[in-house]
Amino acid sequence: MAQLDIDRLSKFIGGVEVLKGIGFQVEAGELVAILGASGSGKTTLLRLIAGFEKLDGGEIRLGHELLASPNVSKPAARRGIGYVAQEGALFPHLCVADNITFGLRRVERKARFRVAELLALVGLQGHYADRAPQNLSGGEQQRVALARALAPAPRLLLLDEPFSALDAGLRVETREAVARAISAAGATAILVTHDQEEALSMGSRVGVLQHGRLAQMSTPQVLYHRPVSPYVADFVGDAVFMPGIAENGLVHCALGALRLVTSVSGAVNVMIRPEQIKLGLEAQNGMPAVVKRVAFYGRDAVLTLGLKNALAADVTARVFSQAVPPQGAEVWLTVEGAVLAYPAAVSIAGAETAMV
Repeated sequence: MAQLDIDRLSKFIGGVEVLKGIGFQVEAGELVAILGASGSGKTTLLRLIAGFEKLDGGEIRLGHELLASPNVSKPAARRGIGYVAQEGALFPHLCVADNITFGLRRVERKARFRVAELLALVGLQGHYADRAPQNLSGGEQQRVALARALAPAPRLLLLDEPFSALDAGLRVETREAVARAISAAGATAILVTHDQEEALSMGSRVGVLQHGRLAQMSTPQVLYHRPVSPYVADFVGDAVFMPGIAENGLVHCALGALRLVTSVSGAVNVMIRPEQIKLGLEAQNGMPAVVKRVAFYGRDAVLTLGLKNALAADVTARVFSQAVPPQGAEVWLTVEGAVLAYPAAVSIAGAETAMV
């Protein structure tokens, strides 16, 4: 295990700066998730750390060793870094055991060094050792790819959207197995993904890349409940925005007078998580609304609600599936807990906005 230090990292591709002064640390034994949309620079970041590409500015250090700077670039094979690609990239002509030991010394490959231990670590039984990769499920292939990356006991493990090719149920099962294996191995790791649930559930801290810049890096709880900008708020989960006026710790908006998480005053955009919006069938100091649409997801449902006391105002609420009112029903809305507000001048482009 070793601490990773990224300092003012920049990278140009085709004359375009795709990473712009990125800086953060990953503590020894920590798993950090980097979350970003396509084109945000997250895979480029991993490739620079792995040594597959050269940086244009900044430094990368692992432990006390300088891996890369504008004048230094240690070869990828000598960095002691394991890499798990999006689709595992197992060698089809090698059995599972030979895939796992591929990067080891010849004597260790011949002895199938640690194969049984590594298979158990990723949640697979010993008889998988002689199977061909094409006879494994997608989730099993990803577990073998992780075992191969862990076999040389790397100082750092990089995971490049390793679950993106799996179906929903298998993705959850596989990422839980991978998270357990990484924790049991005590590995320092970085996961990059565009999946918010994946990042929030796996990372001890989560960083959000926005157009090549690190917009925020925090614990999952802080990132979700106290995002620093409307962009981050909207990217890490569903969010409802509406204009309001803040004063004395309260913000007055179409859903009433709501408590604020942080101190702000004047014209603002209020950010409310859909699960904060509670529905009642009788007036209880709430705001009247009508159910316009219902999107059913099994364990819960997302309702589109039209507010009766404001023109053209739609908000969304997330409720348990057992408590879904029918389309056209009249309900009364209250907001649970405190809310965030951003100065009205801050752009909320790309976020869902209730125009009141």
